Amino acid sequence: MAEFVILRGFIKIPISRDAKTPDYKYSVVMGVRRISTLFYNSKDVHFHYSNGTVIILPSKARKERANKSLVSGTEMYDPKNTDSRSKRYWLTNLYRRSVVSVERVFTLVVELGPMHRVYASPDRYIQGPGALERVGPLALQHGKSALIISDSDVWQVVGDSVEESFNDVTTTMERSNFTGECSTSEIDRLTDVASKRNADVIIGIGGGKAIDTAKAVCGRTGEVVGSVPTVASTDAPTSSLSIIYTEEGTFERAHRHDFHPSFVVVDTNVVAHAPTRWFISGIGDALATWFEAKATWENEGRTIHGARPTYASKAIARYSYDLLRENAEDAVHAVNEDTVTESVEAVTEATILLSGLGFENGGTAAAHAVHDGLTTLSGISDATHGEKVAVGVLVQLILEAYPKEEIKDIISFADAVGLPVSLRDIDSIDPTREELLRVGHVACDSEGSMGNEGIDVTPEDVANALQTLDSINESE
Repeated sequence: MAEFVILRGFIKIPISRDAKTPDYKYSVVMGVRRISTLFYNSKDVHFHYSNGTVIILPSKARKERANKSLVSGTEMYDPKNTDSRSKRYWLTNLYRRSVVSVERVFTLVVELGPMHRVYASPDRYIQGPGALERVGPLALQHGKSALIISDSDVWQVVGDSVEESFNDVTTTMERSNFTGECSTSEIDRLTDVASKRNADVIIGIGGGKAIDTAKAVCGRTGEVVGSVPTVASTDAPTSSLSIIYTEEGTFERAHRHDFHPSFVVVDTNVVAHAPTRWFISGIGDALATWFEAKATWENEGRTIHGARPTYASKAIARYSYDLLRENAEDAVHAVNEDTVTESVEAVTEATILLSGLGFENGGTAAAHAVHDGLTTLSGISDATHGEKVAVGVLVQLILEAYPKEEIKDIISFADAVGLPVSLRDIDSIDPTREELLRVGHVACDSEGSMGNEGIDVTPEDVANALQTLDSINESE
């Protein structure tokens, strides 16, 4: 059996790359405080699947019985004695590293065998000036009735071009207004619209939230989705994820679909004329891709597909980072002038395509976990996804104990392109320790991506890293 690794109040048993398929279907380890016990009674547990791992949660009844029957640190049983009460196989001596002091029954996570590598991507990616002319012909390849989801501001910019792209095709097109938040209620509303109009192609046009909403609607209707980002602000357009928020904009969950966009169309004329802040935000989101993929790879973590990262995704993530370092400053200057240059093309591709493929197939880690936590802070509701991720990248480097000079180098780059490098930069002024711990608790949630870090990160660690980041910036 593989070595235990303790993570955020539960235990995970990772399977190494050369591991053999275990000859057991599953095992369950639970414990209270300083005692660990192996149970085989499936009635005592609930099963949950997350990140390619079966997480086995103790039932309420199991917790109650365990709290009554197990005494902190006072009972030691021979792991070889298979006749111990209730067929418990005690692991205290055999896996002493797994015995930790906790105040509740913790969870054991057991892989059901070695994971395969998985690489997933959209069917087609098209980028360049004037690419919007391809939307109608691409819709024709997939259906007869297209529903476009976009807000009124976006439609004012691209509506004429998109409508013209449908002039010479037989596919019909209608638009439904997107209200601005990828929330459950908005997904419900637009799913109803799509069903009533018998749409067989759903096209999200705009930012990441509009596109994520279109994907979520397709997840309900089973139709084809097209992705047409009008800003290079995130790597959402190519992925199979929808990030769901509350109606107030607080992160709720990440939902993975079993499909990708059938086509992604990026018109760089539109990207270059959009507000520069969105372009910079995309650089912040993509900046995390290499560091998170590197952490996932080195720690034998899992991607959103519950799979091992591929060599291709690792290389793509690295090249995305290299393109940003080589081109980002020049690209930002060009976008400020509403100009499409080769640097703009390079950064747009790095942000949308390479970062999208890199994060989905290479894995995410602390940077995006911290982003999720930062959504709970008051005063930063106007901060973009990429701006919060940029802060998350720096927190990840601190948690991983990167050399201070390397952290300062990333801070210098981020600052040069206009990204936030502290909580103050995203309008969080002097948050309390309690608020920082709340960020940490969300970041360390077992459903998140913090588990791909090779260290046991606690909410206190995240809070401390956020404070350290502010200290580093104040010292400059």
